Amino acid sequence: MSLTALRKQHDISQLKVAQALNVKQATVSQYENGKREPSVDAIKKLKFLFDCSYEEIIESILESKKETIENGR
Repeated sequence: MSLTALRKQHDISQLKVAQALNVKQATVSQYENGKREPSVDAIKKLKFLFDCSYEEIIESILESKKETIENGR
């Protein structure tokens, strides 16, 4: 499951994620599009925001990158 799918599963907007991570919404979009990787601190915050394991967060980041490569973005 990509970061986008994980976020939507929890019915949270990009803006809310950005506020929780103390980053811009564009940064969250870059995470979701596999163009940028979240910092360790951001990964910790995502874990608690989405109430899931670190493994799930890392898998979501990798899935987002994979989708980007497959779609040629």
